[in-house]
Amino acid sequence: MGLYNQVLELAGNACKDNKKTRIIPRHIQLAVRNDEELGRLLADVTISRGGVLPNIHPTLLPKKTASKAEKEASAVDDRSTKGKGKDKETVTSSKRSPKGKSEKKSTE
Repeated sequence: MGLYNQVLELAGNACKDNKKTRIIPRHIQLAVRNDEELGRLLADVTISRGGVLPNIHPTLLPKKTASKAEKEASAVDDRSTKGKGKDKETVTSSKRSPKGKSEKKSTE
């Protein structure tokens, strides 16, 4: 399998991943840079209109402070408050019923 075929195959896969039907320079760039061997071979090559690989430095990502136990406890709390929230909604909807009655009077 030649170099040309390999690049086109990988670019076609990148194209399908992005739900496109045409191979554009961006797809070739993604194919070349994500493949280890092609990346080394074409390390000094600039692909016009290819863009850059998406990359976020790990120090810029938000830190995870909550442990699994805390997450599970909050999930249990959320489940228990869901039922209470429904009761509050019915109370607030009954408080709003006079507005609904005034609207009915205006429509008559």
